[in-house]
Amino acid sequence: MGSKIKAIQILQAAGYILLGLFLVLNPDTSVRAICYGCGVIAAAYGLLHVLQCRKGKAKGELILGVIFIALGVFCLITPQTVVSFLPFLLGVVLMLDGISKIQRALDLRVLDAIGWGKLLTIGILLMIVGVALLFNPFGAVKMTMVFFGACLLIDGALDLLFLLIVL
Repeated sequence: MGSKIKAIQILQAAGYILLGLFLVLNPDTSVRAICYGCGVIAAAYGLLHVLQCRKGKAKGELILGVIFIALGVFCLITPQTVVSFLPFLLGVVLMLDGISKIQRALDLRVLDAIGWGKLLTIGILLMIVGVALLFNPFGAVKMTMVFFGACLLIDGALDLLFLLIVL
């Protein structure tokens, strides 16, 4: 594995660890911050589309821009409504991360790399947790944020350990 790719993956794992710690230690603040952040990003993205349409550079983008602005304002005004969808979205993210790890483990298996079985186990566990969140989001967003933070923390730590020891 190239040193640049390894460095990027180490930074990603460290980011997971930091984000996981923040979510575990501050679940209420995390939920609001995520909603506000998504709202600002969506509104800015929508405004960019509207401005490009107004300049004549991107015809037909006006509706998309207005939709994103409305979505952003909705996130900023009603974060609790948006929060009710987070467990589902977090389940999707964990499931996709699990799929990615399973694929990486299978690729490493073909190369006879050490540790592919552990990565496969992690991927399967992430898939199970992701599916569980999709079908039973525990009914409490705060608990979900703490749980997701713990998963990110563990995932980041295991990724970092795997990268530093095996590769």
